[in-house]
Amino acid sequence: MSDATFRIDLSGDREVVKAMGMMNPQIHKKVLRSTIRSAMRPALAESKRQVPVESGTLRDSLKINVKLFPPFVAVGKVWPDKKVVGSWKGQKRWPIKYAHLVEGGHRTAQGGKLARKSETFNPVKHGGVHTGDVPPQPFIRDAFEVTKQEQIRRFRKFLVRGAQREWAKLLAGPKTKRRV
Repeated sequence: MSDATFRIDLSGDREVVKAMGMMNPQIHKKVLRSTIRSAMRPALAESKRQVPVESGTLRDSLKINVKLFPPFVAVGKVWPDKKVVGSWKGQKRWPIKYAHLVEGGHRTAQGGKLARKSETFNPVKHGGVHTGDVPPQPFIRDAFEVTKQEQIRRFRKFLVRGAQREWAKLLAGPKTKRRV
C-alpha cells in the first residue's frame, strides 16, 4: 500500500534496551505506545496539512494507530479512523474506504455490467467506458518522508523520558492514601 515506513534500531542504545528489558511488560508496553504516538505527531500534522480536501472528512478522520508485538516491536501508522462517517453532496462517505485511492491514485469507469460475479470488471469488455485515470496524491508517504528525522529525534527523546518517568514511579513505591 504505502512505503511510509522506516525502522529505528535501538541495539546501539544499550542503556535504553537494558532499562526497557528490566521493566514489567505492562509498563514496557505503556512506554513504547506513548513514545510511538509522540514520535508520530509531526507526521500526523503534516498528513493533515497535505491531504486534498473536498468535504474535510478524510483530513478530520486521520489518527495515529499503534500496535505492539512482543518483545520490542511496535508499529505505528497514520490512517483514517474506521468509525468516522461524513457526507459529500448529500451522500455518506467513509474515509477508510477511499483514503488508499487518494493516496495511490486509481482508474475510473462508467457503465457496464458484469456477466458473472467472479469476473473482474473491464469497462470496455462489459459495455462501459474507461473515463480516465486519477493521479495519486500521496499525503501520507510525503508526510513521513518530510518528517522522518523529526520523528526519529522525538522517538529517542520520548523513549528515554518515558523510561525515566516509569523508573521514578517504581522507585518511589506504591502510593498510599493518607488518613486524616
